[in-house]
Amino acid sequence: MIGYWLIVSHMLGDYVLQNHWMGVTKTQKWLPAVVHAILYTAPFAVFFGLCWALVPIGVTHLFIDRYSLVKRYWVDFWGIGKTGWLPSKCGVEMEDAPPFIGIWLAFIADNTIHLVINGASIHYFG
Repeated sequence: MIGYWLIVSHMLGDYVLQNHWMGVTKTQKWLPAVVHAILYTAPFAVFFGLCWALVPIGVTHLFIDRYSLVKRYWVDFWGIGKTGWLPSKCGVEMEDAPPFIGIWLAFIADNTIHLVINGASIHYFG
């Protein structure tokens, strides 16, 4: 049952409580990033109570989103959505994927990393 509330909290915080201003400017300015991180953490406080898990959930979300860490260090590293270094080094020729593939794979990678961090935070500090 914890997994259900973990996903619900993530979806509410990252999508329902994030507006256009936050989504567009959080990678360029601290204020929208901080507001988004606070609102992102709020559903976890509602469903899991005030606990130490909120600190790593909020802080990691702030820095991952503010500095586009998933895109910068995961998506670009693996070449998601385009010919990456791994396939070319293995001798496999690949054409660039349609642009939407890279966007969706980045979206999925970002959600996965947030959920892993949040689950570990709830498990160890909740």
